[in-house]
Amino acid sequence: MAEAIRDLRPPQSLDVCQLLGLDIDGTLLDPALFDPVGISFVVKKAVQAAEAAGIEIALITGRQSHSATAIARVLGLKRGWLSCSFGAVTVQFDPKIDGGHRIVRAETFSPHAVLSAIHHLEDVEYALEELGRGYLVNRYWPEGELVEPQILLGDREAPMTPSLMVRSTSLTLAELSGAVGAKGLSCTAFNLRGAAWINITPEGLSKLTGLQGIAETLGIRREGIVAAGDDRGDVEMLRWAGMGVAMGQSCSMVKEAADVVAGPVDKDGIVPIIEFLIAGRGTKGVPARAG
Repeated sequence: MAEAIRDLRPPQSLDVCQLLGLDIDGTLLDPALFDPVGISFVVKKAVQAAEAAGIEIALITGRQSHSATAIARVLGLKRGWLSCSFGAVTVQFDPKIDGGHRIVRAETFSPHAVLSAIHHLEDVEYALEELGRGYLVNRYWPEGELVEPQILLGDREAPMTPSLMVRSTSLTLAELSGAVGAKGLSCTAFNLRGAAWINITPEGLSKLTGLQGIAETLGIRREGIVAAGDDRGDVEMLRWAGMGVAMGQSCSMVKEAADVVAGPVDKDGIVPIIEFLIAGRGTKGVPARAG
């Protein structure tokens, strides 16, 4: 059963929820599980109910389009939007489209400078996103670290890419960041499952820019948008949206950026938030604090 909302402080600016931007890992899916089959039944039903109620659904994620599309299918979405690779790729998900989805925007960069900077490091793995197909890798990653197909790059020239992931189990996050450099690019650094990770995308892109692009396409103003997330990379979109929702397991920085603190992901904390938005399509009549 979903945990009750712990701290509900809806802003006066949000009247009706027209667009719900949802982070995936840590919001819909416990990061410890990673595989989309780990999304709970109640979370799936809540997202489906929001879609049926007329709320536009957008998955806002660092995952690449191949993986994010699989998540959308697991959720049972009939239509919606995906902002993938930290804002570098936007996908429209609609059964009326041939294949069920189409890439509407993709921004790429040359990874050569970064790869040259890290090629001498032994305990560093990298994965170049090959749009819609999977990853080109310097060596196969450990099982469970990448859900997308992996293809060895070998001696081929690295192509332009929307995102480049770099991972090390021996370097600290600061050491890996220093080695990568990545001048003129956007970097999202984090620790995950005992390793330091850096996701690199074209300059100026983020989860926020991805959400803003979808909102602009739909003609929805920020006052009609609810965004939910759990990590530092979600902070900008939580602050920008008409209402920002931080998951219960989030660090204090993320919670402080949000208007509402939900229960943790392992207790399906996003479900009461979605149910509330469906019931009122806004924030009127909500208690200042619950739980």
